[in-house]
Amino acid sequence: MQLPPIDRLDKIESSNDKIDEYIKEIRFKYNWFLTLTDLPETDLTSFFMKKNNRINAFGKARDFGDTVYNLVKEVADENNYLRYLLV
Repeated sequence: MQLPPIDRLDKIESSNDKIDEYIKEIRFKYNWFLTLTDLPETDLTSFFMKKNNRINAFGKARDFGDTVYNLVKEVADENNYLRYLLV
């Protein structure tokens, strides 16, 4: 059985505090997304109709992507995997 992407974070073993912090940040940011998208459709639509909310949400999405990238890069650097991710 395959794990959902967010649950795969539990499989990362590291003594690197930076990696642990990235995982913590990702879980926090993903929880914000889940809370927002769990709203009833009318409330969610109303939320995104407001320009400031859209700007904030897309900023959070960009920040989430940056944090995931930083985690992958840190894990790859720590384990010398970057070459395998690129080739």
